[in-house]
Amino acid sequence: MLHLRRNYPFNTQLRTSDGSPVAEFFVSRWDIRKNMIAGKRKIMERYCAYFHETMFQMTLKLNETKWIFLMDANGLNIKQHTCLACLPFYLDFTVTYERNYPNTAEHIITINGCKS
Repeated sequence: MLHLRRNYPFNTQLRTSDGSPVAEFFVSRWDIRKNMIAGKRKIMERYCAYFHETMFQMTLKLNETKWIFLMDANGLNIKQHTCLACLPFYLDFTVTYERNYPNTAEHIITINGCKS
């Protein structure tokens, strides 16, 4: 998972004022399309599970029940991040969360989103 962690980083060092863990993603640094086109969906699926398990274990370690998902969409590229080949990744990410860790994310927040 270390090579994925370098290419698809997320920060788990942040905390809210009440101590809940925060997972911070920087979307512009994630090239999901590259792996999906290369046929690495299963690897990305396992990485999704790794992320969710990391956050779940962190909440247990900190004696918390919820965590916050913060996504920085600055630099979002429609072609690179939302192509048809990428949709299974987002589906896997969501299904993994809903099936295995439901109601553990207190908030899901996107900042620096696209201007409409």
